[in-house]
Amino acid sequence: MMLASAPPPEAPPKLPVVFDDLGVLAHLAEMMLEQGEAGTVASLAVLTKEINKSITSILYSQIQLSSLVATRALESTLALSTAHNNLVQQVKIKSLDADTSSDAANLIAPLRTILNTCSGLMLLDEDFTNGEWDVRVATTDYPLTSEAQARLTTFISQRCWWEIGAVYELLKAQTGLEIVVFGGAVMDREWEGQSILSRPPRTLFTALRSIDIAQVAHEDTLSVLLRSCPSLTTLRIGFQSIGPTDNDTPRASIPTALAQVASHLTHLALRAPSQASSDTAGLVDECLAVLPRLEVLEFSEQGETFAVPIASSKLLTILPHSLRVLRARGLVSLSTGDILDMLEKPETIPVLEEVDLMWDPEDKEGKWKDRHRKRILDACDEFGIRAVVEKNDEPLAFRSRTMGGEVSV
Repeated sequence: MMLASAPPPEAPPKLPVVFDDLGVLAHLAEMMLEQGEAGTVASLAVLTKEINKSITSILYSQIQLSSLVATRALESTLALSTAHNNLVQQVKIKSLDADTSSDAANLIAPLRTILNTCSGLMLLDEDFTNGEWDVRVATTDYPLTSEAQARLTTFISQRCWWEIGAVYELLKAQTGLEIVVFGGAVMDREWEGQSILSRPPRTLFTALRSIDIAQVAHEDTLSVLLRSCPSLTTLRIGFQSIGPTDNDTPRASIPTALAQVASHLTHLALRAPSQASSDTAGLVDECLAVLPRLEVLEFSEQGETFAVPIASSKLLTILPHSLRVLRARGLVSLSTGDILDMLEKPETIPVLEEVDLMWDPEDKEGKWKDRHRKRILDACDEFGIRAVVEKNDEPLAFRSRTMGGEVSV
């Protein structure tokens, strides 16, 4: 007990906000009042234990691996303390061979050991090698396999080139996925698409809401993905090339594939092909024609070296009445006059909230007229439409509509 002459005890140091919800401080204060010094010691032991538990949980919940040394250290830690495995919720992997000459194949084994044991993992964001890496068979070519205990909701592969068969196996193994991003490419060089499409789908990926693919290649790739995604609401895709050869994606196959998700898709973003293509003008129009519920349309006509038209001047005459957002970059297929014509018929765009349009700075076809800009902005202001109308080479950062607004992706 304290002597009567002792000064009043100092207020306990304030803990970080992260512990506020644990009730530790209230529990400690109560025990101090009720049990005196002995109780205080016991309470401090409880507090220390709770803090250690909370710090451990925080430290392991989000892990970023940026070297092979760190990866092997984590592999050893998780092997020695299996209690930590279910604490890992997010893993982000940054080029493990950035400062070494390690073969990318040698990076897979330690990563696989980690991912196979993280039962609480919900997000995987990997860019594990600086080199080009093909994922032909997921069980041998990629760290994440069907043996993983994780139940992912978000999967991001920043750079790898995936065969459609490997993607299909990934989705079957992780049926809880809601968001998938392939920043490299998804293709069908092995001609697996025809075989997959010839059989009824055994698994529907009902949780999947959003797919983003930087480059789609070959005829059946998109159809294989979309026919098993009945709840898909957001699709962002670019193409390697569009044309008639076996190495191209046939133009007609694109709206045909999109029609499979027409009942739910509300957000479509299209990127111009990255390689030389033929007959691309009007592609956006054809896609729009099979998507009657679309609310957000984004497209970029910025190619690798020059603008590539993928829409046509008729696009604005067939916009669905549900459209709320129209965004485009590198425009060469629409003119500022086309935008004015659209705004003169507000009954065709009853719920449009935003136009965000930037024309190709070179403007070889004369689609941009300076005198139109103010008229467009004034008309948009009159109808309560947020507007950006410029000649600019700013790239399009595709955005997702969320309950809290819009976020760039």
